[in-house]
Amino acid sequence: MSALLHTLARARLITLNETTVDLAHEALITAWPRLYRWIDDARERLRRHRRLTQAARHWRDRGRDSGSLLRGTELTETEEFFRTAEQRGELTALEREFLHACTAARAARGGCDTP
Repeated sequence: MSALLHTLARARLITLNETTVDLAHEALITAWPRLYRWIDDARERLRRHRRLTQAARHWRDRGRDSGSLLRGTELTETEEFFRTAEQRGELTALEREFLHACTAARAARGGCDTP
């Protein structure tokens, strides 16, 4: 991946610094369908991560109340976005603990997500 990024930077399509990659031209997004899909997927992951962060903080602030846990489709979709070890590595300790509590609660209900 590093070689690809450096090639794109040399072609002045992107700019690189220590921690980020920026597009040099917004036209790349529309002209490169795969890049557009990557950005769109990343945007949805960021939205999902933000919701998970907020839900985990809400749960923590309410004394880890089981009523604050994710259920149903929201839990299933969140699990899908963070199913691999690499994806789970993006989560904070609180977020991982929260997601574990959500899945443990579902298992305790016998896999049923109705209250």
